[in-house]
Amino acid sequence: MKPEHLSSALFGLSYACAIKLLIRNEQISCLENLYRGDLNCCGTHQSIILNLKATMAESYSGSAVDCAYSVVVQTSGKENAGTTANVFVQLTDVNGKQTDKVRLKCSISHRKKFQRGHSDLFLLIEQSPLSRLKSVEVWHEKKGGHKPWLLHSVYVIEHMNHILYQFPCHKWLGDDPDDLISSVKLEATGQPFKVL
Repeated sequence: MKPEHLSSALFGLSYACAIKLLIRNEQISCLENLYRGDLNCCGTHQSIILNLKATMAESYSGSAVDCAYSVVVQTSGKENAGTTANVFVQLTDVNGKQTDKVRLKCSISHRKKFQRGHSDLFLLIEQSPLSRLKSVEVWHEKKGGHKPWLLHSVYVIEHMNHILYQFPCHKWLGDDPDDLISSVKLEATGQPFKVL
């Protein structure tokens, strides 16, 4: 695809689809311009692009339909609520089907993720489609003296149908000094609703 046709092709596409299209067409400079905040927070552009290209090569090898999810992780505004630990999530639907266990590496909304009072946006791509979400498991590693983390809530938007799910928490993770990994399984509350 020629660069001059790229902007019209991106109109109306989800974040994940736009990334796929840009990578498939070797439009790395467009990818960097459109998602500069996301790329900058992760370190070098080249390693991210190579990772995305590898993911894309795998996804176009005849796999079933993939789904993307936007995950918003809200850290409490209370003092010392943030963490620098590695945080992971896994989504589960009402039938027990699950996404991959995913480390939340790059916040699209903030350079420093999981800070006090922040809502960090992450994109989970190349996931199996799930039916109605039931729960999200959130955990973090307590390596290297990371402090406990006060998780306020998690919100998930399923991109295929544009449905928003809410998972309130209001709990400290990692407040037991004997646990190396601290986790919580959050159940969806309220009725999911269409956002777009």
